[in-house]
Amino acid sequence: MRALKGIVIGMGVLIVIGLGGVGYGIYKNASSLGKKSTAASSESSISKATESWSQDLAVSLPPGCIVKDVKTGDGRMYVIIAGTSQEGKAVCSRVIVVDPASGKRLGTLKVIP
Repeated sequence: MRALKGIVIGMGVLIVIGLGGVGYGIYKNASSLGKKSTAASSESSISKATESWSQDLAVSLPPGCIVKDVKTGDGRMYVIIAGTSQEGKAVCSRVIVVDPASGKRLGTLKVIP
């Protein structure tokens, strides 16, 4: 009976130590979640992309269309095109997807009104 009591107490101590370790691990991971800036990450991925390109990437746009924004994410660069053509039609609404590593155009998402 005394041996059984010692085993139960020993297991209880191991459970408490294990839970303490899990709690400490969660605390360490949670405290480091917000430290990396998304702006710095975006800038570094764009700089990596421009360093690896061996040639210029030409994108032809209809008259009246402009590059509204460039975003990065998921290992890709998204060039957002906006504006209206001379006839007033919204033919410019599109997103061009580019592979930053090679500079190749992966595709275009056209928004049809």
